[in-house]
Amino acid sequence: MTEEPKLQIGLDLSLASKEVIEVLIEDATDPGIFDEIARTNANRPEILHLLAGHPHTPDDVRASVSGILQM
Repeated sequence: MTEEPKLQIGLDLSLASKEVIEVLIEDATDPGIFDEIARTNANRPEILHLLAGHPHTPDDVRASVSGILQM
């Protein structure tokens, strides 16, 4: 049996709603998604707070987000 190719969907994380971001981080299999979300949403405190409070956010991303939020 051959594996079917996976469908890839492009998504601009800087425009995604908080709800979409929540779904992405709940189902994240690649920890790099947390860094990408943080970088593309540096001007959206509600997203940064979401990342800071999520238990699966990598420590380096959490530290970066905390620094941005304290500015």
